[in-house]
Amino acid sequence: MPPVGASEADRIFCCGSTRPYGDHVRVSWEPATDDSARMKVAGEVDFNNAVAVREVGMEAMSRPGCHRLAIDMSEVTFLDSEAVATLVALRNTATKKGMTLVVVDLSSPVRQLFEVTGLDEVFTIEQHR
Repeated sequence: MPPVGASEADRIFCCGSTRPYGDHVRVSWEPATDDSARMKVAGEVDFNNAVAVREVGMEAMSRPGCHRLAIDMSEVTFLDSEAVATLVALRNTATKKGMTLVVVDLSSPVRQLFEVTGLDEVFTIEQHR
C-alpha cells in the first residue's frame, strides 16, 4: 500500500519471490505528460510477480486522457514466459483501447530475449541510453 497521502502515481508493488534468495520486482508509474504515462519495472519478473506488472500497467492505462504508455525496462534483469505474456497482454489491451505502448531502454538481457523471440518485431522499442 502507498503511504498515507501518497498519490496513485506513487504506488509501488514489491512482490517477494518464492526463490530462496529473495528476488523481487519493483513496479511504479507516473504521468509523463497530459496524455501519457511512464511505467518503471526493475528486477526479475516471473510467474510469481508478473501480476504486479499487469496491475500497474492496467492502472496507468486507465488514467483519464492517457493515450501512450512507455514501459522503462532499463533495470529488468530477467523475464520468464509469464512476464512476456504479461507484456503482450498489456500491448494487446493498449491496442484495443487505441493507445500506443512502447518499451523503453531495454536492459541487455531483455534486449537479447526480445531479439531471440522476435518480440523486437512486435513491440515499439525506444532506446535512449
